[in-house]
Amino acid sequence: MLELLRKIFRYGHHEILLTTIDINNNPNTAPMGVKLSNNFLIIEPYTSTDTYSNIARGSDLVINVTSDSILYYSSLLRPEKLNYSKARHVNSFIINGNIDMYIEGRVMKIENISSIRARVVIDPIDIYEGEGSNAAYSRANNALIEALVYYTKLQPLIIQGQHHQVMETYQRIKDLVALINRLGSSELKEAARTVLAKATNITSKLQKQCRYKD
Repeated sequence: MLELLRKIFRYGHHEILLTTIDINNNPNTAPMGVKLSNNFLIIEPYTSTDTYSNIARGSDLVINVTSDSILYYSSLLRPEKLNYSKARHVNSFIINGNIDMYIEGRVMKIENISSIRARVVIDPIDIYEGEGSNAAYSRANNALIEALVYYTKLQPLIIQGQHHQVMETYQRIKDLVALINRLGSSELKEAARTVLAKATNITSKLQKQCRYKD
């Protein structure tokens, strides 16, 4: 299993979809960065998120490995679109559909690394194949994933008072959406418009607050 994990995560920091269970045993999925360190997988969730709350409460988890940007989009903004099945060995769920690999795991250690983030060490229990993403490389597909990653950073940056970085992040989202509008399918363009609209709403509220304080 370790050899396969090293192959999957051979490029350092990777994006995946992490599924945990909430207090009512319902699945919760969120995009998450992960890396392999020795024999363990490391994630660093924001402590304000449902994912962290579920992990802190003792949830097992599943790492869904996929390059399908619509699944990332659904996890953040259209969670009702995701379909699940029970995991094989841990008390969590797998996402049905365009998933390349499933990695089931249990939490070994949680430690705070800043005022807003924690480091979680995961012991991989099992790994097995899914249906597969089955798509050729697409710049627009990758751009939507990047836009979603930047979107998740907006609120934490606002909480930290890093307003200049908020606007820089918003500009990156706009640039990525422009690329999607040039190269993407109608499905990707629709998702990108939604991401940009929500990001615009967040930054507009921030700008109004800043003007009010001035």
